[in-house]
Amino acid sequence: MPVFVVVYAAVLAAAALLSATVGVVAFRRHAAGQSGWLAACMAAAAGWAAVAALEALVPTAPLKIFLSKMQYAAVVSVAPSWLMFGLAYAGLRCPRPLARGSLLWIPSALTLLLVWTNEWHGWIWPWFGDPPAGRGPLVYGHGPAVAIFAAYSYLLTLAGTGLILRTAYRAPLSHRRHAVPIGIAALLPIVLNLSYLSDVTAEREAAEAIGRRDAILDAVRETATHWLRHPAWREGMQESLLRLGAAADASRAYIFQVQADPAGRMRMSQQYEWCAPGVPPQIGNPGLQRTTFATPGHARWEARLASGQIHAARTRDLPPEERLELEQEGTRAILLVPIFVFERWWGFIGLDECRFDRVWSDAETGALRTAAGAFGAAIEREDMDTQRREGAERLRFIMDNIPGVLWAVDSSMNVTVLTGSALPAIGIASAPREPVPFDVLAAKAGLGIGSGERHRRALGGESIDYRLTLRGREFDCHLRPLHGPGATVTGAIGIALDVTERTADRTRTGQARHRRRAVRGGHPHHRSRRSDRVRQSRVRTGNRIQPRGGPRSDPGHPEERPPGRRVL
Repeated sequence: MPVFVVVYAAVLAAAALLSATVGVVAFRRHAAGQSGWLAACMAAAAGWAAVAALEALVPTAPLKIFLSKMQYAAVVSVAPSWLMFGLAYAGLRCPRPLARGSLLWIPSALTLLLVWTNEWHGWIWPWFGDPPAGRGPLVYGHGPAVAIFAAYSYLLTLAGTGLILRTAYRAPLSHRRHAVPIGIAALLPIVLNLSYLSDVTAEREAAEAIGRRDAILDAVRETATHWLRHPAWREGMQESLLRLGAAADASRAYIFQVQADPAGRMRMSQQYEWCAPGVPPQIGNPGLQRTTFATPGHARWEARLASGQIHAARTRDLPPEERLELEQEGTRAILLVPIFVFERWWGFIGLDECRFDRVWSDAETGALRTAAGAFGAAIEREDMDTQRREGAERLRFIMDNIPGVLWAVDSSMNVTVLTGSALPAIGIASAPREPVPFDVLAAKAGLGIGSGERHRRALGGESIDYRLTLRGREFDCHLRPLHGPGATVTGAIGIALDVTERTADRTRTGQARHRRRAVRGGHPHHRSRRSDRVRQSRVRTGNRIQPRGGPRSDPGHPEERPPGRRVL
């Protein structure tokens, strides 16, 4: 068990023992009319401290919540009992409505009722969180009813303490010695109440920060679950910011997107915003749309956020140029976390606090960074789905306009993609809408056993090219493995191109080329006849080969014939 839990419980136990001792001593030494209210007040203080110590030691959250509710039976009794004792000690009669308790105890009764019905409205504890290290006081947030009853309790406690001290000061000297235990009895409830409300210890502050962190992470988990069911991240974004802002107990939660203008300058625009009740929204502020980071108040943001750093500060600690705009918006503390998509700065998510000068804890900033990572992953997933759909549409268009078939199988040999204009040629009227076992489609198309074996080899990482004849058609087939993360084979993709007409054209072209060669002298019979003609021509022309159509004109030759005469 952590040391601070032991010390915390020991201090509460000592306070409970001291309160009980003071109550017993006062009950024995004073008149019955005064001792009754003092004993009741001290018993309530002792019970409050004792149950608080026990609550810090128990391990389970349901039991802690139950003990916290039990504490309020004592909490709501301390201040009224103390005022009644002060009136009795001063010898004053309380007004008739107070004597009947119609006014003095009604706020206590209403507060106790709200405590036991907190699950319905959350006015006492808006949220609960696990204590650090699994042990210690329960982590929770204070609702509006706690603040109202705290103010009421302080008023009654201070009034009763003033009456008691004034009476002790005016008493005879022999009775003034009673002022010391009376002062102790007066201070104990005030100290207990202050420690309960302010939570001044560092452990309590850390525990509350962890509680808010857990609440933010729960909101991120719910949002991520929604995105798994609905991949479009823009759907439900307003509800996601509501969960995030309420979990962080912030005044505003928002998302900005950054884009480069034609000049290359980065501009930011607010896309989404959630505001707590009573907080003015800024989504319609024209100064937050298409704004460059060069404007006053934003110069440092670009460098910090683009490099992945978090920008967290109280408004009063910022430079004057940054403080001006935030003060106009009513923001007293700001927290900005960048969002990256495919390792590119996409924008940022932010929280504003408009009620007090808030210091953002490491637990809160870490939880908001997780939220920013979840948003970035959702945007990446939608972009990849969009690219995949567009790629599939382009590929389907191509396959619908060329004779062929495209298909893909997963690691379980289920056909997940099947398209192409040649599907009817292989006996498949239309592509199935759901994954179908490859063996079923292979049997329907009559592919044979060998085709399944080729796909199993492709799932083993082998690339395969083969020729397939099916239903009188010839296909050139290419089968390749599909690789996932870590170079693991997650499936196989194949394409079969119908080359029947191309093969026939090549055959006809080859036959025609063969015939032309035969006509030009490629056949032996034609070569012998041509040789005979050449020999005869050489004899008739004096062993000279004449060109077709007669000898060329040569005026110096003795055998030149007149124009128009041909050698036969």
